[in-house]
Amino acid sequence: MASAEVLLDRLDSLWRMGIAPNIEGMIYELSEVGYDGQTELCAADLEWRWRTQEQDIQVATHRNIPNLLASPSATDYQSLLGNAWILPACQQRMIDAEWLARSAWGDKPHINDFVAQYRLSELQTESVSQQLNHVLPTQLEVLRNAEIVQVIFCPNDIILGRQNSGEPSSIAWIPESRRLIVADIHQRDLSRNQLRLRRVRAEAFELTNLSKQVSLTTDCKALAAGQTLSKQVPFEFSLNEWKISVSAVSPSA
Repeated sequence: MASAEVLLDRLDSLWRMGIAPNIEGMIYELSEVGYDGQTELCAADLEWRWRTQEQDIQVATHRNIPNLLASPSATDYQSLLGNAWILPACQQRMIDAEWLARSAWGDKPHINDFVAQYRLSELQTESVSQQLNHVLPTQLEVLRNAEIVQVIFCPNDIILGRQNSGEPSSIAWIPESRRLIVADIHQRDLSRNQLRLRRVRAEAFELTNLSKQVSLTTDCKALAAGQTLSKQVPFEFSLNEWKISVSAVSPSA
């Protein structure tokens, strides 16, 4: 019997050599009590199968699980995980692994489609969204007169708008409510909740004008009330005197 750490190392080594491991045998070999080790082995195996889907992979001769050789989903591992699958933490880990793998090496689905596929709750959707930070870390910069005045890392879903009573004046980032204050309370040309900036794929964001009545004019495109605009990273746009820039984070950042 072996520990999860030893088996994970073996799994990684086999995949790097171009051999699909016997994941069922590894789960049986796991010596640790509890379901965490089983889940991590299956999550790692799922990610490797997506990562190597276009490579010539040798199937381990001692066992073969053909239904897992193609691009697998989280539910393909349900029978392997057995009772562990009942646990919400196990399902979330596998769903996160599928989303990450497909976003990094697969078909890069829109997050709305993926959420609908698994009927994810708001909390589950948040966990899925955070996986995009592992695929491609991003940052949002706010500039005025070419000078950076605010930097936010991994802005996956934020609201840009006018200051509420009790909030700091612009420019200000409020992480608890995920609000970027871009106008002071007396500046009526912007709504309190004016623009939603939401990451929907690893390299794509959607800008939505949240106002039900007022159009929003930026230097990239005018947005009618309720209209959504898709943008690929990197991109930038202006709101009043502010220049908003979204880009990938460099490895040295």
